[in-house]
Amino acid sequence: MVRAKTDFVENGKPRKQGELYGDGRLNNDINSYSECNFKSSKLGTDGPRLAYLALNGRKYMCWESGTDRDFNDIIIEIECGLEVPEIPIEPEYETYTYCFEDSKVGDYDLNDIVIKAKRKNTTTVEYSIVACGAYDELYVKNINAGKIKDNAEVHSLFGVSDTKTFINTESGGTTYPAVTVTKTVGAEFKLADPTTAPYIYDATTGQEVRMSKIGEDPHGIMIPTDFKYPLEKVCIKNAYLEFNNWGQNSVTSTDWYTKPVSGKVYELGEE
Repeated sequence: MVRAKTDFVENGKPRKQGELYGDGRLNNDINSYSECNFKSSKLGTDGPRLAYLALNGRKYMCWESGTDRDFNDIIIEIECGLEVPEIPIEPEYETYTYCFEDSKVGDYDLNDIVIKAKRKNTTTVEYSIVACGAYDELYVKNINAGKIKDNAEVHSLFGVSDTKTFINTESGGTTYPAVTVTKTVGAEFKLADPTTAPYIYDATTGQEVRMSKIGEDPHGIMIPTDFKYPLEKVCIKNAYLEFNNWGQNSVTSTDWYTKPVSGKVYELGEE
């Protein structure tokens, strides 16, 4: 909320103002009140007064306290997130992690399928399926290269015939080598593009699980790092205590994935 106040007099009357809210639904009364100057606002009766801006790794709250819609009346930096390295990291050396939960109501450990993706050069991407913590019959779609074909069941890719076997999600269990392929892509290809990003098909339920959109429950997420995913049956909110903060408001706790709880995430080769 912001408080707008002025001594300006118009037509012999003081120009009345008052409290304005980021959530536009709370502005309805004051924006409609005939004696307030906000009635002339082009934001509408229920227009929000707060916008978020991400710029150069920083996050800002930008407020509109008047009627001109420039959203620069109050600007507050709210979180810097991760420190920007002095030497920019080349995209081809970055690893991204896709994590999927295969059921709408589950343990929410987001390790039912875990895929690592690395841009090797302008036209080559390396994909690795590193974990499968699911009992269902699952297929990875949208990679379709090497062993990882659209019609290849994930457990079988690891040489496991029983879909009831957890792969690289349990502490002290067998460590399975990742299933890795390379794929040739166009120079304009983007790992974060939802139309080309990997997704999973659950043949047991007949459901597809794709990257979640804004406002949706995150059953498919992409993390810009070599992410340590939760152990089997460990809800991600318990493995990463700030996950729910980020899930409720994507401009807060933006570095949640850098703060795993010891003993709650899978460590390669752990005993």
